[in-house]
Amino acid sequence: MNLPNKQLINEWLEKASGDYEVAVGLYKSKRKKKIYYIIAFHCQQAIEKYLKALLICFGINFPKTHDLLNLLDFVIKKDQFLKAIEQQLLILNPFAVGFRYPGEDIDKEELKEAIKALKILKPILLKRIKEFL
Repeated sequence: MNLPNKQLINEWLEKASGDYEVAVGLYKSKRKKKIYYIIAFHCQQAIEKYLKALLICFGINFPKTHDLLNLLDFVIKKDQFLKAIEQQLLILNPFAVGFRYPGEDIDKEELKEAIKALKILKPILLKRIKEFL
């Protein structure tokens, strides 16, 4: 069995943590006008990076993608239990690309859902990753 590359896993975790901190920090900020799409983007990015760290734990090569559902397809080959997070990933998936361009925006409720999904998913994924570290 191949041992996971712990350094690479830790690098993904560090980047994921940065996205998490930015998302939560901006969400909690006292700023009058929050930039919803930026916060949601960082929610999606954090979870994408936690998923990629987990894939490395499993020794699974994955394509360069921002599609959380595509990454989940790879994850559940090793851990069927994680199929249960699909609904939360569906919430975050659109925020990877589309909302960063003109003509697309999100509202306060969508942002709340993104933050909620982030806070649900992070401990689930970290618990599984820490089993390998």
